[in-house]
Amino acid sequence: MEKFPNLISNIQDNTQANTPPNNPSPTNEPTPVIFQKLEALLKAGKWRDADLETWELMKKLTKREQEGWLRLEDVKN
Repeated sequence: MEKFPNLISNIQDNTQANTPPNNPSPTNEPTPVIFQKLEALLKAGKWRDADLETWELMKKLTKREQEGWLRLEDVKN
């Protein structure tokens, strides 16, 4: 943190500036089915399970489930 105080400060400022008060969702649209499990885990504060679910979603959305890992180009896309 000592090496990057400006970066961390900017991230915190941007996060706070982009988050409406008392509204974690930027829209009132329903959460797509594919993300509902992740949303439930996050709301429940189950961070480790949410991380694992995010990983599974990333593999699924990039069609890399069989490989089990992502390439740099997958992450960029």
